[in-house]
Amino acid sequence: MNSSVKRLTGSILRMKNLFLPSQDDLSRLSRWAIVAFAARCACRVRPLYQGANSELIEQAIGIAQELSAKAVPSPVRANNYAAQVGAVAKQLKEGPSAHVAWAACAAAAAAERASRAANGVPRADLNAAEQSASVVHYARRAAGFYGADTLVNAAIWRDFDILDAQRWTNDTPVPRGVFGVMWRDGKPTGWP
Repeated sequence: MNSSVKRLTGSILRMKNLFLPSQDDLSRLSRWAIVAFAARCACRVRPLYQGANSELIEQAIGIAQELSAKAVPSPVRANNYAAQVGAVAKQLKEGPSAHVAWAACAAAAAAERASRAANGVPRADLNAAEQSASVVHYARRAAGFYGADTLVNAAIWRDFDILDAQRWTNDTPVPRGVFGVMWRDGKPTGWP
């Protein structure tokens, strides 16, 4: 590899650490891949949640994982989890737990929007991508409290690139093991 290609590659990698996948990036993914990505991002920061209602946080992330793995719509169930976790998140003070709760809420909301899209609601796929972009934002904010935002950014991009390489249709279920291990290079220092 010549030196100009190396410099360009290094610049691209640095840019990826500054920016996260956008709604436009996420819109390129299939419907259920968007939801699987949202669930993965929320799941990555889940250990940072400290407090009551942790089971509800797990269930909100779990509905996104379940629906994306089966590619079966369930808008009412997903919406119920999003609403319940949203109510919890509103009660929390600024900090990692609040951002984890908002990430879980947005993951369930992405599953709800994807479910509505699967049932023929116009523009709901775009709304799923928007909710998934929110999960990414909240995950990065939660990780920032632990000084791990750069590591989380790299992991988020790795997960996005895995899904972006697939050529799935909007009806394709996303296998639960598609991403591999959560932390390829080990958990960040001080991560619970």
